[in-house]
Amino acid sequence: MKVHLEAQNLKIYEAAGFPFLIIELSGMLQAADYLKLLSSPDIKTILIATNFKMVLLELNGVYVVGSEALEIISNEFCVLLSESGVIKFAVSVAEHIFPIMSNMFIASEKTTILPMKYFGDINDAAAWLKQGN
Repeated sequence: MKVHLEAQNLKIYEAAGFPFLIIELSGMLQAADYLKLLSSPDIKTILIATNFKMVLLELNGVYVVGSEALEIISNEFCVLLSESGVIKFAVSVAEHIFPIMSNMFIASEKTTILPMKYFGDINDAAAWLKQGN
């Protein structure tokens, strides 16, 4: 594993054998925290420097994923990814959250400018990304 950034509630790294960058959030985040973390210029800098075209946003360590967080992911974060050359991204959430919020996830997936999908299993998210375009 090669870590590019490790800060409070945010870790950006690449894992051997995976053709995507992993952005991991953790902790008790509110909407303002999501916005601050997912708008970080460090993300854009790292994506451009590493030339990754796909991203896995890993939210398994986040305590709350609400509608405001989904809007930030679909809008500001998606725009930042697109501006950084990303062509596809996946979001992995805690397995117990996925069925409860699946309708919101599906609606959110339809509003992004990039192909994206939510998963309740990080292995499924990785497999989807590995499929490429």
